[in-house]
Amino acid sequence: MNMKKKLFWIIPSLMLMLPCPGWLCAENTANYIAEGNQLANKKQYAEAIEQYQKVLKVNPKNNRATLLISLCYAESGDLDKGLSYAQLTAKNDPSYISFYNLGLIYSARKDSDKALEAFDQALAINSKSFDAAYQKGLVYTNLKQYDQAILFYQKALTLNPSFDKAHLALFGIFLDRGDRNSALAQIEEFRKMKKTAIAQALETRMKRPNTVS
Repeated sequence: MNMKKKLFWIIPSLMLMLPCPGWLCAENTANYIAEGNQLANKKQYAEAIEQYQKVLKVNPKNNRATLLISLCYAESGDLDKGLSYAQLTAKNDPSYISFYNLGLIYSARKDSDKALEAFDQALAINSKSFDAAYQKGLVYTNLKQYDQAILFYQKALTLNPSFDKAHLALFGIFLDRGDRNSALAQIEEFRKMKKTAIAQALETRMKRPNTVS
């Protein structure tokens, strides 16, 4: 992408001295966010972060920019920096999305207790979030606390009965436990949703030997 198209031909030292009208600052930050999003979608995370950092130079308290920076760092594998910006975002903007993404980063870091706490905070703000309920289920699955995991997958499905990922997670737990009837019930749910290809794939999986100890 030719970044020269985005430049304004003003002497940098003079530009620092000029006041920034509110409308111009808002326009600049919107452009930086849009540019960063395009780069992030191409997985060019370092370049995207540069754009989001420009937003923070205009407005250091722009929580959208800190959130996006945290996600870019996390996606690029730098979970430490991702966590730092996610914590900052949650501190400055204690919203559902801030706590949800903080939970994702804690989960990726295998910090299960803090991940659960963050998802709890997200659910306290938005009790209808099937995504947060599902993420709690994943954390409990990783902890091998399967009964708790089942509860939260089921909660996610109560909130969104057609949520594929929760059905698949339940299928996996039931199959590993040898509970074929419950596993078949999840396959039946996919058939009811007319997702025949998924149902057939799960039936094929059930025919394989269970290698879980």
